Amino acid sequence: MKKIVFDYYGLIVAERQLRVKKLENNLYEIRSKRASNIQRAIYFQVQGSQYLITNAFTKKTNKTPESEKMIARNRRSQYFNKENKQ
Repeated sequence: MKKIVFDYYGLIVAERQLRVKKLENNLYEIRSKRASNIQRAIYFQVQGSQYLITNAFTKKTNKTPESEKMIARNRRSQYFNKENKQ
């Protein structure tokens, strides 16, 4: 997994334009739409303004698939478990 730091103002703009949705505690979904294709990425906050994208997918329904949320939860847990061991 690769750490990504979001541009602070870019994330605020995305939140205002309703492109960011909180899925649960420290798990968020950001939306990108190009023509009729709607892509989503799930991410979590590492610390401060650092976020890590866990997975991305093309969303076909209004509800975020549980399988995609499970992937994100597992990767978030792996990340924090690894960080705590160091």
